[in-house]
Amino acid sequence: MGQTIPQAQIEARGLIKTYGERRVLDGLNLNVNRGETLVILGTSGSGKSTLLRTLIGLERPDAGSVLIQGIDLFSADGKSLKTLRCRMGVAFQGGALFGSMTLAENIDLPLSEFTRLPVSTRNIMTRIKLGMVGLEDAVDLLPSQISGGMLKK
Repeated sequence: MGQTIPQAQIEARGLIKTYGERRVLDGLNLNVNRGETLVILGTSGSGKSTLLRTLIGLERPDAGSVLIQGIDLFSADGKSLKTLRCRMGVAFQGGALFGSMTLAENIDLPLSEFTRLPVSTRNIMTRIKLGMVGLEDAVDLLPSQISGGMLKK
């Protein structure tokens, strides 16, 4: 019996991205399979951040395509795109929390925007999520009131 080739969870084909005269991505092809860990390594200005922004749909390539679970990120209809984005998670280098909102409010924001869960359930989930990273006592603190290490959690 033949082996089954796994479908890539993330597929980039022929990605090209330029900034003015500078071509940062030049026909890049990439597959990331389920359960696979990938490191993107390169010098400053080599296109690492551009590639990542393109793979999550924050930046449109000049040419090429990005498929997430077989769905083209840049030609998907609104409903498919929303479904994909709800399944993505991104950890930003600087924490990316809203400074005017408490940690609990920051955690609750995507739950309130993308689910129909009642407030009581969202509150429980928020406390569980903060507890999972040891921040259960910081629910009412603002990002400016916690350490850099706590922000990364």
